[in-house]
Amino acid sequence: MIDSSGELEFGFNHLRSEERRRYYLSHEEFNQRRKEGGGIYCVTRHRNVKELKITVPTLEVLWNNGEFYLLRLPG
Repeated sequence: MIDSSGELEFGFNHLRSEERRRYYLSHEEFNQRRKEGGGIYCVTRHRNVKELKITVPTLEVLWNNGEFYLLRLPG
């Protein structure tokens, strides 16, 4: 998750801090991890896909239901 815990807030608040830092990233942490390589899988809403394609033109849409998209961002 990037900059949000959304409806997962209850579980988010009960995670150990190490896990929270690993799975709930800021935009800066997300971009840094993406640049480190290895590829990233993420879920985002439809409205974010166009913006991501600008910064990561090689992203791969693995699944979508019209609102949510599962993406692979190559490393």
